[in-house]
Amino acid sequence: AKNYPQITLRVQVDSTRKIAKMILDQSIDIAVVGGNIPDDLQTKLEIESFVEDELCLIIPKSHPFTNKEHKVINKEDLYHLNFITLNSNSTIRKSIDNILIQNNIETKQFNIIMQLNSIEGIKTVVSLGLGAAFVSSSAIEKEIKLKTVEIITIENIRITRTLSIITNRQCYRSKALEFFHNELWMLKSISQ
Repeated sequence: AKNYPQITLRVQVDSTRKIAKMILDQSIDIAVVGGNIPDDLQTKLEIESFVEDELCLIIPKSHPFTNKEHKVINKEDLYHLNFITLNSNSTIRKSIDNILIQNNIETKQFNIIMQLNSIEGIKTVVSLGLGAAFVSSSAIEKEIKLKTVEIITIENIRITRTLSIITNRQCYRSKALEFFHNELWMLKSISQ
């Protein structure tokens, strides 16, 4: 935006269905979504697989689970953890819960001791030793480098979702939209 002041950027976070509908009614031009796109909307959208995002279970460095062999736990162990989550009305929280439920993890059985407004807050609280959390792998790169939290693996479960870029199939692509679309792909190639 700084290099191209003539392009107006407005960032919005919402459910995949709402975002897809906004693309179709042309209130937004392009979006990156992580949820399932409803079948009735798929035919009208241009959908490109962008990156695979993994959900990681993070725990404090001091937690007894860090001593487990290969840092692997059973699914049942999840229900004995104290969880830090985003607020229940958060779109990201709903998305995380849906992914976990799709992997036969009963989120309603979680012992949630704290709900916060931000991923940054969650990571800080986990690093202080107060609980565990599920977060996107891309959100904890700094914490893993600094070794402030530990990733623990759930036996036989790898929780991933595909992030997709969506645009309106029927719409004319402006130069600004083409530029932004290309920048997203450039960002992906740099990060890999």
